[in-house]
Amino acid sequence: MRKSMHNLPLPPIWNVVLFGITIFTLFFAFIPAQAFATVTFGTFGALGVIILYTFFCLSNLTAPWVVKKLGVSISMALGGLGYVPFVLAISTESKILFIIGSVTCGAGAALLWVGIGTSVTYMSSAATRGRRFGVFSFVNRLNFVGSLTVGVLFSTGSTREQVFLYLTIVLIVACFLIGLFGYLVLTPLEKKCLAAAKLQQEEQEEQEEHEEAITTSSNAININQMNDDDNRTDFSSILRIFTDKKFVPFLITNFLVCGFVKGWVFAVMTTFAPDLSSVGYMMSLYGCFVVIR
Repeated sequence: MRKSMHNLPLPPIWNVVLFGITIFTLFFAFIPAQAFATVTFGTFGALGVIILYTFFCLSNLTAPWVVKKLGVSISMALGGLGYVPFVLAISTESKILFIIGSVTCGAGAALLWVGIGTSVTYMSSAATRGRRFGVFSFVNRLNFVGSLTVGVLFSTGSTREQVFLYLTIVLIVACFLIGLFGYLVLTPLEKKCLAAAKLQQEEQEEQEEHEEAITTSSNAININQMNDDDNRTDFSSILRIFTDKKFVPFLITNFLVCGFVKGWVFAVMTTFAPDLSSVGYMMSLYGCFVVIR
């Protein structure tokens, strides 16, 4: 019996924790930058964030294809680099760089999050997937420490230019860590999983050929059509998810929480802060609530 993807040995759980730390490092820098977009650029900052999430939404339709072609490691590293102009723009207070960064960050976020989902899937089995996604999410959600750090830096007299220049450097280091982790862990694992999946597909095709020999042609056609429908991942299959009755409640609640609530917090509530350090402390408190929730 050939080895299937489900029979591959799982990497240790500390690999998931380490992966979570690499992504945590990236959002350690990005979350404060997003919070200071409106504080820095006013209404123009809110427009930039709208552009960011618009490109994120649109890029999600093509990101799976890009990740499949480039591989999960390269895709996530490129996606992480897309965040750099956005954070650097807060340091330089450049509106042109901010808009460019909004576009690259939105497109890069799609590559990054598709890569994250693929990576954790590679590092888990059907039985452990929920637990390992939970471990990854817990580690990554601790990124509110970035906002707390920003508050402390402003409290000690650092300027906006200095603080976000520091965060830009942290972000570049995060991209390096993502690429390094990908090279050492994810790329070999991806090759094994893809090879195992190919062998599994060959076994399935052999089994279907055997079934075709002992069943009627009409039944064989139905089996092939069913398998094609189950395995196809294209634009239309992605859109069909939005009509799934099980998915709609999640879509609505996620839109309310991450759309209205998060949008108000980042674009409006931050402008209520009396000084820059208060913005950092305010957002770190909000991050704590998100983790508890």
